[in-house]
Amino acid sequence: MSYKKFESPDGHYTETWQDESNICHRLGLPAYISYYPNGILRKEIYYIRGVRHRLDGPADIEYYLNGSVYFESFVKNGDMDRRDGPALIHYSNNGSIISEAFYIDDHFLGHDKRGFWALWDRLNYKQRQHKNILKLLVRYS
Repeated sequence: MSYKKFESPDGHYTETWQDESNICHRLGLPAYISYYPNGILRKEIYYIRGVRHRLDGPADIEYYLNGSVYFESFVKNGDMDRRDGPALIHYSNNGSIISEAFYIDDHFLGHDKRGFWALWDRLNYKQRQHKNILKLLVRYS
């Protein structure tokens, strides 16, 4: 595992953690972090062996200069995926949500919780794991 820090001429800087093949990789923590010139956190990305991945929160988080969250994306094994809410969330600088998008297994399901999500909420855990459930729900929502 290696750590590298880069600074751009405009003062932004990034930190990366890489495996022996120089691929972004870090378990449990972001493998890519960037900062504004004043040192405020700008972006965090979680990678496992070069693939965006995180199970316990967003894999990609961007921040406004004031430190509030600008954007979050939930990614598992490189695919947009979140089963308990939106996989993409865009915030205003005061923290209110501007837009949301729902994805499961990299399949775009819509921008709100009507239709597909109303059906999804009625399924139990075992039903949600069925291999054809996404096809069925998309067809009937």
